[in-house]
Amino acid sequence: IYYTAGHNTILDLKIDQDKSANVLIQEVEQHAVTGELMHAALYRVNMSQTINTTVPLSFVGDSTAVYQQEGTLLTNIEEVEVETLPAKLPASIEVDISVLDDFEKSIHISDLVVPEGVEILVDSEELIAKVEAPRSQEEIDALDEDIVEEIPDEDAEGGEGSEGESTEEATSESDN
Repeated sequence: IYYTAGHNTILDLKIDQDKSANVLIQEVEQHAVTGELMHAALYRVNMSQTINTTVPLSFVGDSTAVYQQEGTLLTNIEEVEVETLPAKLPASIEVDISVLDDFEKSIHISDLVVPEGVEILVDSEELIAKVEAPRSQEEIDALDEDIVEEIPDEDAEGGEGSEGESTEEATSESDN
């Protein structure tokens, strides 16, 4: 159920034959290797009181700056915290990236369209997505040069031995 509903869908949990409760899945623990669900806490929801929870962002559309100008889409956040009545809780909030048609444009929290009754609790100026221009060959070459310059020269630092010993001396002493 968790893999289908996620952590922001109200579930009707049957307690007894004649009792049920509205719940949200919270505090999910998964096995580190297999990813198998090991534990999930259920939070009973009062449908008449507002709740604070996170809602995933769903990126839709195509950015011409990405597929025509070969830019790279950078996303800063994948979900936002919201406050709403449980019945109005959206499964996700769409982010239309088709507005990113050049490298100067970006999408912020204030640009999101949310359903009525849903309040986003994140700073309205926080960046959600932008497109970074592709790097020129000169920029790539300059980065490569910076990396080569940062690689230490072992001969200049006395090699692997200590206090300027040669590698041969350090090896023969450790063999004794």
